[in-house]
Amino acid sequence: MNVLIADSSEEILQSLSDIITSKINSAIVYTAKNLETAHLIFIKTKPSAMLLGMNLPDNQSIELLRAIKNTGHNTSIIILSIYISNSIIEECKQLGANVFLDKFLEFEKIPEHIISMEAGLIYK
Repeated sequence: MNVLIADSSEEILQSLSDIITSKINSAIVYTAKNLETAHLIFIKTKPSAMLLGMNLPDNQSIELLRAIKNTGHNTSIIILSIYISNSIIEECKQLGANVFLDKFLEFEKIPEHIISMEAGLIYK
């Protein structure tokens, strides 16, 4: 299973990668710190799941979500943020985001969400 993590923080990228690979043996994790890299990796790997931090440089997170969903690939999207406004949540939902998690408080829940999404149990 391919998982793409897009976030501007190197520490978050490393921590998420570590927790996912420790809980999901079949996971191959790719990381990106900006829109261009994330989009290139997405096109190349077509991940099953993507973790998208809402803090990419120049507010590119929404632009990346839009570009990902325009590919037509059925990737499950988990939005990660410390705080996210209701208007941004609605916009992300309209663009196809599946789950919204607090980047710090719900960190440990991320692998179980990915497993559930991959199994088609929820969110699709």
